[in-house]
Amino acid sequence: MPSPFMLATLALLLVAAACDQPPRGPAKVEAPAAAAPRPASYVAVLNRPDERTLRIRLSAPAGHPLYLDNCNGAFPWGLEHRPDGAWTSAWIVATDACHSAPIVIAPGETRTFQVEIGVGERIEKGTYRLIVYGLHTGPEGAVETEVPHAMRVSEPFPLGPLAAPL
Repeated sequence: MPSPFMLATLALLLVAAACDQPPRGPAKVEAPAAAAPRPASYVAVLNRPDERTLRIRLSAPAGHPLYLDNCNGAFPWGLEHRPDGAWTSAWIVATDACHSAPIVIAPGETRTFQVEIGVGERIEKGTYRLIVYGLHTGPEGAVETEVPHAMRVSEPFPLGPLAAPL
């Protein structure tokens, strides 16, 4: 059996140890750091379209580059139209069938391009959005690396009518 002196010393040590501990209360839960907002799309039309010229911007996310299919500096893009509430393909640029090295947009960087709607095309007045085809997260250009459709289209914009030449 321990002596009263030993019991008192043990009690004193327990009290002293408890004093060194931070007070116990509800745990503080820190909110996670807010993630950088994800853009609605990697594609933006920068100007109000004039007769046939569009200035567009492609922006890669901070986490990885984007790779754009390329044929001698040209890339596949088009216009989608919403005549009845559903987006449908309205026009696609004609490019050669070559396959040059992809245009690389470095992580967090943007590239600006000027593109032309084909001179021989008639575009009716309406709401359009620009779509970029062949925009990938990997350099291989495989279907499984293509950026999802929603991230390859611009915000809607008014366009037209654009008449075809006589």
